[in-house]
Order: sequence, then C-alpha cells, then structure tokens
Amino acid sequence: MVAGGFAGSASPLHAQIFCPPNFAFNNGTCIFKGPGPANSGFSVAALSSEALSDVAQSVSQETTNRTVEAIRERREQETAACPENFERVRGECRPRPARSGRPKARPPQTATPMIVKALPPEVVPGYTPAVWTQVFGDFEQRDHLTSPAFNDIGSRSTTWGVLSGFDLTFHNVGDAGDTVIVGLLAGYTSTDVHFTNSSTVAHMTGPSVGAYGVYVHGAFSTDLTFKTDLFSLDESFSETIGTNPPIVNAGTASVDMTNYIVANNFNYRIPLSAAQWIEPTVGYRFTQTKYGAGSGDVGLEDGHLFRVQGGARVGSEADWNGTHVTAIVTGLAYSDVSISGGTVANTDFVNPTIFASDEGKLRGEGVFALNFDYNNGLSTFALADVRGGQDFFGYGGRLGLRYQW
Repeated sequence: MVAGGFAGSASPLHAQIFCPPNFAFNNGTCIFKGPGPANSGFSVAALSSEALSDVAQSVSQETTNRTVEAIRERREQETAACPENFERVRGECRPRPARSGRPKARPPQTATPMIVKALPPEVVPGYTPAVWTQVFGDFEQRDHLTSPAFNDIGSRSTTWGVLSGFDLTFHNVGDAGDTVIVGLLAGYTSTDVHFTNSSTVAHMTGPSVGAYGVYVHGAFSTDLTFKTDLFSLDESFSETIGTNPPIVNAGTASVDMTNYIVANNFNYRIPLSAAQWIEPTVGYRFTQTKYGAGSGDVGLEDGHLFRVQGGARVGSEADWNGTHVTAIVTGLAYSDVSISGGTVANTDFVNPTIFASDEGKLRGEGVFALNFDYNNGLSTFALADVRGGQDFFGYGGRLGLRYQW
C-alpha cells in the first residue's frame, strides 16, 4: 500500500507518491505540469527510498549473524557438556571414580588431558532435546549511501529482537564419538532507520523462521542454517519541493520484503593447552531478496547477495564454583563479493550508479562471548560485537540461555 500527496492527500499506487499533485515524476525530479508558473524540484525522499535497500539488507545480515552465533554457542554447550557418569577434569570428560556397591569404572587416562570436541565412543547412542532463547540489540551507522556530490545520504539504524530455538542432539550417528544437532528456530526483529540529509524515516519489522544442523567429529565441525525473514518495510517522509513557490509534499509507503538465506561455516579446533584452543573458521552466505507488490513504485527491486568470511576463534575454559566458564574471542574478515538488484533502473528514479555499493569491500568484525554451564542442564551466555569498514560502523550485544534435559 502506498499513500501520499500534498498535505497528506491520497494518490494512486505509483512513484508519483514522491511528487505533489500537478507535478510529474521523472529521473527523481518533480516537474510542474501547470497551470501556473514553471516550477520543479528534486525529491530527496525518492532517493532515500532507493537507498533503503542497502540499509535493509545490512540489517538482515546482522540478524543472520545473531542466528549463526546462537547456533555456534549451542554447539559450544553440547561439545563442552559431559555425559552421565562422567565429570570434567581440566577440560576433559573422564569417568567418575567407582563408589561402594557399584561396578568399578575404567581408570583415569594417563595421557595429558585435552579439551574434547565430541563425546567418548562408549556413550550409548540416543538423542537429547534442548531449548534456547536470546534477546539482542544493535546499532549501525552507514555513511555515503549515495555519492557525496549528489545529495550525500547516510543512515542510523537501531535494532532489537528476540530469537529462540528447539533442537535434538544425537551421538555416535555415523562414527563413534561424533555429534549431530538438528533444530528449528523462530524470532522477531524491529528496526528504526533515520536518514541523514533527508526527512525520510523507515521501520523494518517482522518474524523469521528457519532450521539448522550441526555436525562435530573430533576437531572438525560444520554448521548449516536456512532462514527466512518475513519483513515489512514502512517509510514516511515530508519534504519541500520546488522554489517558485515551494510546496510541501508528504507520504507513506509499505512494502513486503522476504529474505531467503543459506549460511554455512566450517571449523577446525586446535588445542593450545589443557584449557585453551584456537579454531580457524571459514564460511559463506547467500541471500535472495524478494519484494512485494508496489516495490518498483518506491525504487526497490529483487536482488541477491553472496558473502564470504574467514577468521579464527580463541577460547579459554575454566571451572569456577561449580560452573564451567568458557571465554571466546572471535576475529573475522568478510566481504560481499556479489550483489545484484536492490534499486530500480528506469526513467523515474535516479540511476543506481550514484549509489555506493558494498560489493567487494572488506569488513572486519570482533566478537567477545562468555558461556556459563551450570552442569545441571542450564547454561547462559553473553556476547558483544563490534564491526566496521569503509563508511560503515556497528556494534551490538545479546543475552541468552539454554536448557537441555
């Protein structure tokens, strides 16, 4: 649905929303059709609407980051947890000593203990259910969304949301000691976007649903996530058009935005000591964006994004007052190597070449996480991250808990 016009009056569903009545919209400019003196003016609101594609896609990528990190934390909990009748000794799961009246357990290992990545082979195959949830907040600043020489537009986005999941963990599925986690997830995201050098304000809200899988075998692990965002993009504006005399034009628009996302990561954990490890990681992400009816009237069109990333995670584990604590620092470099679509290319809107593209730009991200496993099925975690690159800066945090029974 799109509405607009002079003093809030309604207009038909087309790009004319960005011009008052009696004005024609062409190449981003409102041209007076008469009767009356000649008058025309550029619509910054129309330009901002096209720039909204980059902002919305960036926010969607960060909600996906939250999802992928939550799944990694879920893996961390599962691979760090000890099975029944085992206890953690300096980062390793060992059989508990035998008690009176019970069969004698196998003696402790004499080799130097190392952090395990999978449960011991003697564990009986089966499955374990678990639930998890998290809340998150995020801020992102983007500068020079358009050419600085052409109405230099930037954005400031504030996001909050909730994400939850349910999964089953299977042991010894394909090989002794391996672990498989399969689960479903759902969440909700709300984002407020304020543009600089523009009166346009936008809101992106909606649910997300998806599924994920994790496989761990020895030091190797991989995770695969499928997620769909069912977002609504709502924007409003009020601007002055023309100079002879100036006319105020105001309007609102709402367009559906659906993202289909596949994310895959590969990891290999290398012990550094009995309680420290490093885990190199590489991965990719593909996002296909589909806009709903009327998207072309506000300067948006379907497109895709392909991202690659690589880096490492460094972890340290310790037992404190009956709680197993894991501290993890992650450093990543990533780049959107292929981007298509997003903004329309026709005689109504400004040529998309004046927009600054993220394609090929190298970004960096740092993440610090703390996991607390209370050894009773309950664990909690906290995470903070910061990221940046050319004309881009963001930070966020989240809190969550998991319960396994």
